[in-house]
Amino acid sequence: MSWLWLISVGVSDVQFPVYKKDQCGQWNGPLRFEKGRGGIRSVHEGLLTLLQQDKVKFPNSGDELPKPVSREEARDIKLEFEVIDDQFLAIITHKQYQISNGGDAIPNDQEPALPLYCPKVYPLLKPALKLFAEEPVTVIVLNTNRNEKPGDDPDEPIASGPLVARYLAERLKLKWVDNQGNIPDILEQNVSTWIDILTGDEKMENTIAQKAVVKRLTAIIQAWKSTHDTDHKIVVTTSGGMPPLKPIIERVPATCLGQQAITLLEQSERGGPAVIAPLDYNVRVSEQETLRFHCAEALRSPDYASAYGFARRYPELPWTESVKNLLGPLLGMSNHPLQVKGQTIEQFVKIACQIEICLCMGDCAGALRLLGVFIESSAWKLIENDSRIQQWNLTVDRANETVNGDLSPNHELFEQKLLEPKRCGKHKVLGLTRRWPGWFKQGEQRQSGNALDAICHCYNKKDNAQNSARDYRNLLSHGSDKPIKIKALKSCLKENELIKDTNQSFGNNFLIGKDVNNLLGSLGASEHTKAIGQQLDDLLKEVIKA
Repeated sequence: MSWLWLISVGVSDVQFPVYKKDQCGQWNGPLRFEKGRGGIRSVHEGLLTLLQQDKVKFPNSGDELPKPVSREEARDIKLEFEVIDDQFLAIITHKQYQISNGGDAIPNDQEPALPLYCPKVYPLLKPALKLFAEEPVTVIVLNTNRNEKPGDDPDEPIASGPLVARYLAERLKLKWVDNQGNIPDILEQNVSTWIDILTGDEKMENTIAQKAVVKRLTAIIQAWKSTHDTDHKIVVTTSGGMPPLKPIIERVPATCLGQQAITLLEQSERGGPAVIAPLDYNVRVSEQETLRFHCAEALRSPDYASAYGFARRYPELPWTESVKNLLGPLLGMSNHPLQVKGQTIEQFVKIACQIEICLCMGDCAGALRLLGVFIESSAWKLIENDSRIQQWNLTVDRANETVNGDLSPNHELFEQKLLEPKRCGKHKVLGLTRRWPGWFKQGEQRQSGNALDAICHCYNKKDNAQNSARDYRNLLSHGSDKPIKIKALKSCLKENELIKDTNQSFGNNFLIGKDVNNLLGSLGASEHTKAIGQQLDDLLKEVIKA
């Protein structure tokens, strides 16, 4: 296993030493202070110069860091940099404060390097070491280094990344690598470096800049993964800097590796002990609300497939159960029964609703694949309903496509080639969608037979390209040596009046067709399809109110 530690940093991640004069004129310290807003970039440019000269150090603070001065005191302390006698110095000039016990400038005889403190990362060291154990670690500190425009001081803490990376290299016994803030092609194990996550004129609130951050984070992870084939784990620490980017810094690793590979390491509020927690979006209310929003938007679209997918992420919530129980069977994604007022609707009605759902989403190909099934299912329903079948004491076996019972050899069902006679009494159904509709019209189901016959005629009718809906369905199901143009398929369905439209609300695409409406009405199913439409309307209301 190997670890990648991603850490975002900002202004307060690097702090400086200060000594304070007491009432007796003695210098007490060291204390620490942070540079407040205003002139931060110039201070950090000075820090980078000292870093390049190897004139910074990170004191071993034991169990505690030096105490911080108050914010009011920090406002009076000004850290500056000057070149005196060819020596670059960090200076605090103030009657009550100085930078070193040995004077008001560093380097000096007592301190050849400027002590620096990393108060946000410091309390995370022990838990990090325990977490990593003896496994290899790569540390990436996420820095910002944008252009400084005239008259526009972004207060960019450009040295925080390099300094925190250097600090962690020393504490974790890693190799500190200076990549100048760039993403290398390969990120080796056991190194600590920094990456400029924002550059140029990018603003962290800007969408384009945030997309660039996503690409950089992805590139970092890929460069790290490319060095080894072991299990990969990422630790994310976002307690420093860049608030608008924190969700992205957390989300991209989870997208790349899966949230089970991500651990969050943060200092708790008000300086409590560090918190190590696995990333689990499922328990976050903000994530649940985000999914509920997207589910509601998908229902409005309507994009029922997406709504179902969003609901599946949280199976334990009441609103997600409602979405799954209704949309699952409508999309053919679950075996949950499709019900109206507690009663399971019949198969041919369910398929009609599934076709309608496909067309609501603009899926003509999906609708066409189901259309033949709807026609056949409706025909079987009419066979079962036919009083003549019942009078002859025949039973219907849909699974084996037979009508079973004792019939004379010259029976009309054989004469009209509706059944293939079998001695065992299990007679194979023939011409289900070509001959049976005409036979239905000869009996009591004349209206249903006429409607089914009209649908079958439209299903088999050739369009201008000499393809029928049946032909397109066969090409979709069995393959075609040429690409099937969905536009042509849709045109065929509309020209032959098999569908009215697409991308309309439920009930206004397939179910609104005259022949389909007549067939469903004659079988007493119109109220069921209307009830499903009402359930879809009520479903959106339930998601909104959840």
